[in-house]
Amino acid sequence: MRVSHRYRFVFLSKYKCASDAVRAALDPFSDIVSTQHYPWYHHTPLAPLKAEFELRGYDWSSYFIFTTVRNPYTMLNSLYAYGMPARDGSMWWDRLWDDVVNDRQLPVERRIPSDPAPFREWVLEHDFTRFTLDPFVRDETGRVCTDAILRVENLEDDFRLIAEKLRLSPLPQLSLTNTTTYLPEAFDKRMAARVREVFRTDFELGGYPCDPPQRL
Repeated sequence: MRVSHRYRFVFLSKYKCASDAVRAALDPFSDIVSTQHYPWYHHTPLAPLKAEFELRGYDWSSYFIFTTVRNPYTMLNSLYAYGMPARDGSMWWDRLWDDVVNDRQLPVERRIPSDPAPFREWVLEHDFTRFTLDPFVRDETGRVCTDAILRVENLEDDFRLIAEKLRLSPLPQLSLTNTTTYLPEAFDKRMAARVREVFRTDFELGGYPCDPPQRL
């Protein structure tokens, strides 16, 4: 999450959607940079952030609101690999939250759960609400009220257009890591059906085909 009162923008940081790269690029233009603490948490959703603006007397309607989206199949592979979910659905940062909020550097070995969730079981049974696009585009009434949604697959071009619109100068540059790792064999028909159901908004507003891609 990034907020600029000078340039009148709010960037909402969706999980595993190149948010680190966008936040870093926006840092020089931001008056509020996110932390591990609410209300300025890295992944604070739209509705509670809007409510915080109202409490502080900031005119939400005067800001340009944008976020990013990613093909749900690719995003889930990335989320699984990074989050290391346990069978109860908890991610490593959920399990080690005290360390996270105190900015302790955690080796990968500490993040690995004692009871890892198999990928198929995780996709079919886990609650993905916080990882969908909905919390980052819908207000308290459920209305979509973002001004732009940038696709990770076309992020450099989309981000440049937003930077030009906001008159950011000099134009910020993205430093992107690989965002296309994908295992097409990971999703059978039942899994794909659940992904389509849960991530309906991501598919619709991101313009993604609903079937798992063969190649990325």
